[in-house]
Order: sequence, then structure tokens, then C-alpha cells
Amino acid sequence: MTLSRNLNPLNLPDFDGNGTIDQFVRSGNDNTIALLDRRGNVRQRSSLPSLPLSDGWTEPTLTDFNGDSTTDLFWRNDKTGESLVWLIEDGRVRTTGSLPNLGAAWAYQTGDFNGDQKGDLFWHNQVTEETRIWLIDGLEVLESATLSPVPRIWEARSQTLIVTAKVMCFGVTIRLEKMGSG
Repeated sequence: MTLSRNLNPLNLPDFDGNGTIDQFVRSGNDNTIALLDRRGNVRQRSSLPSLPLSDGWTEPTLTDFNGDSTTDLFWRNDKTGESLVWLIEDGRVRTTGSLPNLGAAWAYQTGDFNGDQKGDLFWHNQVTEETRIWLIDGLEVLESATLSPVPRIWEARSQTLIVTAKVMCFGVTIRLEKMGSG
């Protein structure tokens, strides 16, 4: 199964939905969005709330969780398992919310798993090998599906999710490839 390629396949941030690449800069505890014009010049800067790296917050993943054609931010705390979504509009945080906490053992990747042009989450528990997919709309988990455990054959590379599972008894190879956002 190949997933939708319509979700900004190169994962280039567009925080105002105008089709021009924008910038997200994290320096220390400071987060800034720079909206760029078509020549790459900064036309607007917005400071965002801080989430200290020292507290376990990792670099955000970029995807569009609400389908408004602007890049949103997904934050994950590797120490506590907390997950936050910041919905962005015109380069500013419009709404924030937390998602259910699965715990720190869960790794994730984003993709559009139901074709609605909104980012969803694929979860993999690195201890129990459990896997889940959450279908997301904005700040809400619309549906959660628990999948068969995937042994450590799966591999997540940067913002591209590639899952390959070989089921030898059935001779089936399943390949999910996510070439979209975040």
C-alpha cells in the first residue's frame, strides 16, 4: 500500500498556506516561525511558546493535522510520553492540545492513513512490539486501531515511514510507504 503523496511530499513547511516554503527555527528554548516571500526573504516572524529540550521535548514533527493546507507542529516528550499538537495559522499558534499519553516506550511516525489529507500517527511500542494507528482531525483522535505486532523489521527514517513486514507462513510482504508530511 502506498500512502497519499499529496501531503507536501518533501515535508517543506508552509505555515501560512500560500505555497511558499517557510522556516521553523528552534534555538535553545526559543521557537520561531519565519514566513518567507517567493524570493526567500523574511516577511514576518512569530515567536512561539518554548518547550525546553532539557525537559525531554524533542524537535517537532511537521504535518497538517487539520487539513487547512498549513503546517502544524507535533511535539513529543521522550521522557514522559506526552504528545502535543500546535495548530498553526498565518505563522502563529492558533490552538494547542494534548493527545492521549501512551508512555515513553512508543515511537511514532506521521502519515495520512485514511486519505483525508490530514496527518495521522503510526505508533510502535519498542518494548512490546505493539502497533497502533491513530486517525487525527485537528486535536482529536477520531479512531484508534491496534494492529498485529510488528517485530523489529520495521524502520523509520527521518520523516519517511517505511514499514516492511514479511509474513513467511503466508508468503506475504506488506509495504507501507509514506512520502508525505511529517
